[in-house]
Amino acid sequence: MRPAHFIVTPHPKLMDVKSGLFQLKDNGHIFVPQEDRDGLFPVARTLQKVIADQLKLQLPIVVGKRGALMYDIIFEKAVQLPEQSYILEIGFEGVRISYGNAAAAFHAVSTLKQLLLQSGGTDLPCLTIEDWPDFAARGIMLDICKNKVPNLNALYKLVDLMADLKMNQLQLYLDNFSFAYPSYPDTWMNRTPAITGEEIILLESVLQGKIY
Repeated sequence: MRPAHFIVTPHPKLMDVKSGLFQLKDNGHIFVPQEDRDGLFPVARTLQKVIADQLKLQLPIVVGKRGALMYDIIFEKAVQLPEQSYILEIGFEGVRISYGNAAAAFHAVSTLKQLLLQSGGTDLPCLTIEDWPDFAARGIMLDICKNKVPNLNALYKLVDLMADLKMNQLQLYLDNFSFAYPSYPDTWMNRTPAITGEEIILLESVLQGKIY
């Protein structure tokens, strides 16, 4: 696919496609600054897994101060950027992700994931993408007690899709017997509730890791 034909959803505020390609290499590394280790390491792990699954490349994550290693991807805190704002730069020497906070870095990874999926290989187009959300809260409300009721695995997949689209809220609509109330078993005992309290806790733990 030609670089000019790459599509990013939602469309970023700025996307400047340049000439040339950068090739991810199996001996490269992903760099995470020490000061943002706790917030950035899970984001870097997400990117590492995408690269391993799609390209069959193993890029170790290095946390600390930048040394002489060859870094394919560098995360860099940019204090001038507002929260949830990022700049993704792909050049001949590698990928640089400048971020305002961990949420912004996650959104940049979601964008990079879209480019990787469309590239069909290890070559990425040289470009600069700058983006930030128009609204702090972005999400959907889903009625899970009528028609086809989703199971927990379906909700997990929905969370993955929402994260890729840079949404950060999921609201579940419940009524009547659709929630397994521990204190009122008579309301749902002879029916199949849409979700239990344990499943909500499990879903919340996934949300906290994937939706910022």
